[in-house]
Amino acid sequence: MRIGEILIGHGWVDRTALARALAEQRLTGKRICSLLVARGALDPDHAARALAEQHDVAAILQHHLAKRDRALPSLLPAGLARSHCALPVGRLASGALIVCVRDPDPARTAAIMRAVGDTVVIAVAPATQLEELIDLAYEPVPEVDESVDVDLTTGPIAIPDLGFGALTLVELDDARVAKDPTQSAASGQFGAARRQAITRPPVDTSAPAAAPRGTPSAITTALASGSGAMPQHLLTLQDTIAAIEEADRRAEALEIAMRFVAGRWSSSLLVAIRGNTAYGVRGHGRLLATEQAVRGVIVPLDAPSAIRTVHATRRLITEPPPPGSVQEEVSRVLGDPRWPMAAPISTGTLVAGVLVVGDTLLGDDSEADLALVAVTLGTAYARCPW
Repeated sequence: MRIGEILIGHGWVDRTALARALAEQRLTGKRICSLLVARGALDPDHAARALAEQHDVAAILQHHLAKRDRALPSLLPAGLARSHCALPVGRLASGALIVCVRDPDPARTAAIMRAVGDTVVIAVAPATQLEELIDLAYEPVPEVDESVDVDLTTGPIAIPDLGFGALTLVELDDARVAKDPTQSAASGQFGAARRQAITRPPVDTSAPAAAPRGTPSAITTALASGSGAMPQHLLTLQDTIAAIEEADRRAEALEIAMRFVAGRWSSSLLVAIRGNTAYGVRGHGRLLATEQAVRGVIVPLDAPSAIRTVHATRRLITEPPPPGSVQEEVSRVLGDPRWPMAAPISTGTLVAGVLVVGDTLLGDDSEADLALVAVTLGTAYARCPW
């Protein structure tokens, strides 16, 4: 089964959060569970259990990671640990070495067993957590500057006992055995503290469900009225996506998408790619308030810019755009936002356009929302005539 089906089947994640993560994955290449965990939409223990069920291996839970044996990584060469994304974390009562990996498969297990010369039990955990622990366990030893004088007149420095003692890993949870919910890091005192530390607002599950295919959405009905007015409460992500999917023409899909964008970000610019140049098509913001201003934006793709990067990589970007006069002009017309983002509008393997947005006006899911709108708009481009 696909990981999303397992998560939905257990009720560990809602469909809106999963749809956002799937859209973001297409543009960023990141893993579904890692995206959901990072956004606070999925408990790490539920992610581990879902991955364990998918691969039919054991799950490494949060309390396992907290009690991992920090001396064991030395058994696995750093190069192999990084290339296979593997980390020894403990031993079973039988003495078998427990190795947590990102992608369980027989070839990886065989390579690890050859390297450690011991019986190995493979387990799984969310990728981002595991990658961070591997970086910590195998971080390079800093070079010592031998030219620095060392004062040998001081006595030994006392190191206080922090009271951790010897920690051992308990027997792993088998993916096929019923789990005790008290094991989860989401429960109990620790779970409460962790939830309080998450500042990201929870996924809004109160939004109305998208209309069934063939039933006009509220946005489509408003547009069909010809008034051009659209009540603010209709500009939800779910209604927007449903309306784009219902659109019969690209122009209609684009109109729906840009109305949502205008209520979600401080400014925006959508460009169409023709040859080696990007031309302004739609936008909003103080310097993009008229069609003439938008059409006046022409971005050459042979100069550094966020638009060029997205076109070349076909990925959503959130990093600071490359410097240069072209990028400075793109930033200027967007109002010099602090946190700009850009996403491709792709029709199959072709990037037909790029949507650049300024600072978000609300919420912390702006990256996922932009990804979902861009992917859905690209699908409409491929399906519909102008």
